[in-house]
Amino acid sequence: LFDICFEAIAHGMGLSRATMLDKKKMKTISNAGTIEYYDANVDEIYYNRIKNIYGEIVKFGTRAQTKYGEVKFVNAINSVLEANRYFVEVVKDIKDLQPNILKYCDAENQVVRSEYNRLRKRIAKFIRIVFYYQDFKIVKPSLSNDPVEVMDKINKERLLLQTYIENSKKYDVLYNGAISQLIIDKKLTGTMVTSLINDSRIVNSINKHLVKASALLYLNSDVVLRDHPDE
Repeated sequence: LFDICFEAIAHGMGLSRATMLDKKKMKTISNAGTIEYYDANVDEIYYNRIKNIYGEIVKFGTRAQTKYGEVKFVNAINSVLEANRYFVEVVKDIKDLQPNILKYCDAENQVVRSEYNRLRKRIAKFIRIVFYYQDFKIVKPSLSNDPVEVMDKINKERLLLQTYIENSKKYDVLYNGAISQLIIDKKLTGTMVTSLINDSRIVNSINKHLVKASALLYLNSDVVLRDHPDE
């Protein structure tokens, strides 16, 4: 499901998936508008592809929980269902964000263009975090591997994810006060200001959901510790 969601996210932002995953390329779009996809239909991707797959995941998960009543198994399935729900919510947020991204990332006004390209960079950073944790390895505990140490490693990674979220607040134009200076300097129209404040909030929501999904899928103690002989 995430692969299709990623397609909707990248194309909805007017970018290719390769560009979003390339940190160097993302840096080059800071000030110069780069639109690689103008006509991505996020609605079509959602209704024709994502919605059906998500529905099948929910049905499969519900049946599995009914068949296997072990608490840790049920919790692990719940984590998968919740994570996929977060990915779906991200796509819905991208749909709301897309019109202004395409409008302002290539605008003549250099200030608004820079601010909206910064929003794309913020999302791309958290997309790369998801991919990092997809490949992240936590060794399952064995007779020679203390489960307490494994759990400690999981908690440290969860704390790191939370730190990413906390640090991202400083880039919110309302939170860091940047919007006030832009208004004082009269560098943005009233419409641009309102749009930027709202869209910065949407980006915060997107990134929180990406982090939560990553923690649920890839830092899940019920999965990692399930096979330990002492459990």
